[in-house]
Amino acid sequence: MIHADTQPLSANPVQVVVKAGEVLRDPRHEVFVGEYMKNGGVACKAYAVAYPESSPAGLRSNSSRLLARDDVAARVRALRRVMADALNAELGELVLQAHEVGTATLHDVMPIETYGCRHCHGLGNAYQWRDAEELCRALDKHVASLNGPKPLPRPSAAGGFGYSARAPVNLECEHCRGVGVAVSRIVPTAELSVGARQLVAGVVLRDDGSVERYLLEDRAKYLDQRNKLAGHYVVKTESRAFNVNYNIAAPVSSQAPMSAEDALAKLRAIGVLAPDVPTADPTIVSEQ
Repeated sequence: MIHADTQPLSANPVQVVVKAGEVLRDPRHEVFVGEYMKNGGVACKAYAVAYPESSPAGLRSNSSRLLARDDVAARVRALRRVMADALNAELGELVLQAHEVGTATLHDVMPIETYGCRHCHGLGNAYQWRDAEELCRALDKHVASLNGPKPLPRPSAAGGFGYSARAPVNLECEHCRGVGVAVSRIVPTAELSVGARQLVAGVVLRDDGSVERYLLEDRAKYLDQRNKLAGHYVVKTESRAFNVNYNIAAPVSSQAPMSAEDALAKLRAIGVLAPDVPTADPTIVSEQ
């Protein structure tokens, strides 16, 4: 039951209940921390909610400074401890970290988006140029290739100008069949959640220093670690000891008593006694 002096704070993956007496003095700081916990640790997005009048250019620097404040950092640590306790694990912080990384996806770091192709919005479904300067550069390449073994085709301005890489897909486009062009967008690390940042193992750079793609950790490894720490696995042990029972069948029917000579002969016959080993006369009784 939640009492009147408490307020719920939504968090992922559990619902966290925080006492009202522990909130920060500045209401905007408290909103910032609450949004930071809810969105998985994206400081710039949390700052935009707490300070909607802030300019986009200052979101990253301002959010970093606010997150570095002693009282704000302590508040975040306290809420993370509450989240860890809510996960009901002895090593709650490790479980939470493994959960954050394991549940982050490729879409969080490199979302794939679809936009219109060069023909989607071109006049007559022809190739559309960004502007006249781009067409002129294509013409220069065409002229330079005329003396080569494989001349480039002469570019045409029939499609017009104004192409935008973010233009929507034209479902009636005859060139791409309404599929468009799939583009992978690299999300800046400052905009990644805590789990998504830990999911990034490295980057592949182009020659000009720009990021081509992220190298990602193995999500399954973190999910397996989370489940083990939370005790979701049952360890089954099997004993491989073999018990061998030897059952010797006793004669079912009664047989006549056997003389000493017959018994010794039978033992020699089955190899228990060597034939050449002399045996004592059973009729002689020792004097000792």
